[in-house]
Amino acid sequence: MESRFNCYLDRVEGDSAVLLIAGRESVIPVSVLPQGAREGDHLLLTVTVDESARDKTASEVSDLQRRLKFQDGQE
Repeated sequence: MESRFNCYLDRVEGDSAVLLIAGRESVIPVSVLPQGAREGDHLLLTVTVDESARDKTASEVSDLQRRLKFQDGQE
């Protein structure tokens, strides 16, 4: 599932871009902007869940919890 919303590229300050999203400022690295984006542009942001990263992190946490329990003598 994904969400889409509009934002406004307010300004660029060095390596940071300031976006206005729903009236609030958000700072992101300039490197993630689409090529050619410049101050004053309206952008469409798409946000999706990275399921593979989520699953990998959950597996790593589970493994760590098992190792910690083993070290504590709980297993």
